[in-house]
Amino acid sequence: MTALRTLFHRLLIAIWLRPGTVRRVPIGGQRGLYFELRGPLAKRVSVFYRTYEKAVSAWLDAHVKSGMTIYVVGAHVGVHVLTIARRLHGTGRIIAFEGWPENFTYFQRNVALNTQLNVMIEAVAACVAAESGTIEMAEGAADGKHHIIREGDTARIIKVPSVSLDDYYQQHSSPPALILVDVEGYEADVLRGAAGLIAEHKPMLVLEHHDKADALRATLKKLGYTVTESPKHLYAMPVLQQGH
Repeated sequence: MTALRTLFHRLLIAIWLRPGTVRRVPIGGQRGLYFELRGPLAKRVSVFYRTYEKAVSAWLDAHVKSGMTIYVVGAHVGVHVLTIARRLHGTGRIIAFEGWPENFTYFQRNVALNTQLNVMIEAVAACVAAESGTIEMAEGAADGKHHIIREGDTARIIKVPSVSLDDYYQQHSSPPALILVDVEGYEADVLRGAAGLIAEHKPMLVLEHHDKADALRATLKKLGYTVTESPKHLYAMPVLQQGH
């Protein structure tokens, strides 16, 4: 079975998913979306025939509604952003934050390929952190692993703009109904920088926990949320929304 799967994968790349091409996803959770097979997506061809992060996708299917404003923190190259945009059915708004410059460039390209979605997607070239200003990011082992610098990082390090969600929200209208966060272990910093926004508006939260589930779960409960989980993610709902 593994050999057949490998052969299928290689044939797809050789015949249809050639690097540099633009293709429309025919099946799965990203069905109907267009992606450019350059940079990170040249290595992630499974999005063309398999639902990306299936547990998260199923949760979003159940909770994303037309007309919502949604923040995506750590947009990468836009797979979740564009899938959410399709779920908004032409009414709603997405604010997508991505701090790593190369990923941000490919993200913008993929958004431009999907004008059929007719949803406002605002791309913010900044790393979401506890405070606004400038922050150092380190290159990760893979394109989805770039992160705020931590002790011992020896790979490429760059300075990028940073923004807290509280600061961003204070300068813009429409509070988010949902915030999706994947920032390679710095999810707690995002929550600290969104304390005011969370206290005032209690958006739904989806966090990739990066093996910090216990600490994040405790923080979310203190903030007034109930928490469910899948192997890699926490899903937080305001206590007042239980049963709705």
